[in-house]
Formats: sequence, C-alpha cells, structure tokens
Amino acid sequence: MFAFVPSVVFLVTLLFSTFLNGQLSSTTSQICQGVTQPAEWEPYRTITSEPVQGIRVHVDTRGCNFTSVPQYIVTLESLGGYHWFMTGTASVYDPTMEGFDVYIRWVDHPSVDPAIGSKQYPNPLTVATAEDLGLYLRWTALQAIESTVTEEPEDDDPTALAQRDPARDYAADDLFQLSPNPASIYLTINTVEQFDRFELVSITGAVLTSQPQTTFNIEGLSPGTYFVRAFRGDRFGLQRFVKQ
Repeated sequence: MFAFVPSVVFLVTLLFSTFLNGQLSSTTSQICQGVTQPAEWEPYRTITSEPVQGIRVHVDTRGCNFTSVPQYIVTLESLGGYHWFMTGTASVYDPTMEGFDVYIRWVDHPSVDPAIGSKQYPNPLTVATAEDLGLYLRWTALQAIESTVTEEPEDDDPTALAQRDPARDYAADDLFQLSPNPASIYLTINTVEQFDRFELVSITGAVLTSQPQTTFNIEGLSPGTYFVRAFRGDRFGLQRFVKQ
C-alpha cells in the first residue's frame, strides 16, 4: 500500500478588467483544485444484476462554495503506474455545484482475459487494484462568477462628457500606463488621474503589495506575469506587466 497525503481543496479567485469600445468590463473567475483518495473508489455496474464492470468515485466540491455548475477538468494519476491501461477518466458524470462522478475501467474490458498486464491485475478493474496502485483523480473546477459592463457616454455629447467619472476609464492607455514593460527593477505607473492606491498582484490573484506611491520596486519578484490594480473609491482598473 502507498502512503498518501490528505485530500486538498485549493481555491483561487482571479479578477480581470478590460476596456474596449467605450466599455469597462470586469469578470471574476474562481478556480478550485483538489485530489481524491485511493480508498474512495467503489465498484460499479451498469445493471445491478450484471457483473462489476469497473470502479467509480464521487468527487465532493462543496468546499469550493460554487454558486453555479463549474467546468470540471480531471486527470487520472497513480502512485504505482498502470493507469495508462485505463479509460473513462475524462468523462464527467452528473456534474453539480457540489460535485461530480467519474467511472473508469480497463481499456480492453469487457474481454475474455482474466488479467491485465505483466503484473496480471484482475479483469475487470477492482477497488483492491485501485488501492494497490494508488489510483487517484486530480481535478480542477472553473467558474465565472460575475461579468459587468459599464457603458460610456458618446464623445459627441459635451454634457455627458463633462459629467463623466474618469475612474471608469482606468484601463484606457492615456489614463493608466506601466513603464517599462517588461521591467526588471522598478515599475512606474503613469497616470493623469489621482488614485487612492495601487496593488501589485500575482498571476494567482494574491496581493503582493498595496501602496499609494506610483513606483514599485520589483527587483525581488520572480520572472513572470503580474498585474497592477489602480483604485479610486469602489472602482478599479487592471493592467498587466512582465517581470524579467
């Protein structure tokens, strides 16, 4: 038998804003990940009176607190190998906000062969074999929580333009720029507006720094993609940059 870490639920929330054709659109995406346990498999039959055809597992995602049915992505992994002999992993059954089911079996089942591979594992696939091989699922779930669009007044309406809240234009190039980009030591925010604060955000959505100053020292960051959020009241804009 194999030692195995406890089940894990890993939750990340990402917030994106884009400015296009006079509209500011914000979308929040929730990503939740986890693994099952080898001991969670159970036998399944298509019809109760028929022989066992393979094994199934129910994945509980209630810890993710989804508000709608997410997109589930699943991979089958093994601590002892042989999972390339199996099929059914990518077929998600009965998906809900709280979980889903996966059914797997040997690729060549049903067949007359009583055993599979050089190690002669029993055919059909059994729970005992799954535990012996340390079979488990690694799953990812994605949910788009919210999408809002704010329409801007037409440029030929002087009254509307005079009343426009500049904070709506955070993502516009003339109001919010990052330089240099890519950057290696210092990142400067160039803006014609007065913002309350700026946040340096990782690709996973973690806030690394929050400050009112318009220059970040990024020398200690690992190379990769990051974001800067600019806030004014309850509105914000988002820009991406690359750390070299």
